Amino acid sequence: MKTAIRNLMRHVPSSVSIITVCAKHPGEQKAQVLPVGSAISSLTMVTLDPPHVSFNIKTPSRTLSAIREAGDSFRVHFLDDSLEAAKIAHNFTQGNSEQVLAERAHIFNFATDPTNESKSGPPRIVSSAVVASMNCRLVHEAFVADHVVAIARVEEFRSGEELKPTLLYHQGKYKKNTGSVLLDPQLHAKPIKKYVEPAVRDVTSPEPEGIRTP
Repeated sequence: MKTAIRNLMRHVPSSVSIITVCAKHPGEQKAQVLPVGSAISSLTMVTLDPPHVSFNIKTPSRTLSAIREAGDSFRVHFLDDSLEAAKIAHNFTQGNSEQVLAERAHIFNFATDPTNESKSGPPRIVSSAVVASMNCRLVHEAFVADHVVAIARVEEFRSGEELKPTLLYHQGKYKKNTGSVLLDPQLHAKPIKKYVEPAVRDVTSPEPEGIRTP
């Protein structure tokens, strides 16, 4: 039954979101701006008033551990359906080893936004492929077998001037909303160029390890 269900779910298109969290180097007390995170295909809206989202993540998870250590704060990124977005998503399926983090920091630009006078928010991916992002705070965890179902409150919403179609994951490949293939993870994905951030607008009240693999 497990194999049959897995094969079925490979044929169900999934959204792709990226979670990032402000983590720290092992043995260090102060949090560093490390690009710790995961690509997830299970993000869904739970309620709009007040806004809450949920996602599933397999344990043990460095991303989930980092969220707990960072006061339950993390950021969710929504990506457009471009090749750059597919490469970003694929990178965040590679785990969070020191080597992967070093490569990720070299390839991508990250920024932090101050939440008060002494702290910074979760790392923000600076890329034209990011359609929108949400600052979230973990409020509840439910353990189901080897996964955690996480529920989080949305505390801030940020988007560009125009929303675009977002990235899909279907049959083990990253695709456009039209169904055309952007990236097959089994093939080598070349690094993308660093990007200079354009102007964005902030919205305080949003409106109306997680990628499944065979």
